[in-house]
Amino acid sequence: MKKIVRILLRALKFPKGEIDFLFLSPAYMATYNKKYLDRPGPTDVISFPVGDFPSGVGGLHPLGDIVICLRVVERYAKKHGIDRGEELTRVIIHGILHLLGYDHDVKKRETIMKRKEEDLLKLVGSKWRSLWC
Repeated sequence: MKKIVRILLRALKFPKGEIDFLFLSPAYMATYNKKYLDRPGPTDVISFPVGDFPSGVGGLHPLGDIVICLRVVERYAKKHGIDRGEELTRVIIHGILHLLGYDHDVKKRETIMKRKEEDLLKLVGSKWRSLWC
């Protein structure tokens, strides 16, 4: 996972970016989803950006936190008929893009974000196959 995140951050011009990941059960993710997004039930990924990218220890720039529910990721992978590792890579990419200010709140921005997600997925290629534990 570290290798893929490094590739993605380099491609997005944040080679010294630092991201914390938190993996939650569906019950905990549902709590986060309700508390922070006011939506019911668990979701696959929620991002919490730092905002102004301050310098951290060793010149690293904390970008924020990405919270992932692996059970939801697996459910979405089955639903869409794709590999679990690919779906996990997709949510990691999605989360990173949110940390960097991308959003899908309106159609135009959604189109830009989806295009960037697809470009980044192609960039990491088949490396996602090893992501799933």
